[in-house]
Amino acid sequence: MLPDTLDEIRVAGATGRPRQRPDRLLADKCYPSRANRAWLR
Repeated sequence: MLPDTLDEIRVAGATGRPRQRPDRLLADKCYPSRANRAWLR
């Protein structure tokens, strides 16, 4: 059954710990190269 008004729609709020962003992020930029692809094969 559908709600008659938007006031009846409930959306779960944020629960748990708040999200945190790291100070730094180390990652590979994934630039492809022939040498890397050959090594993986």
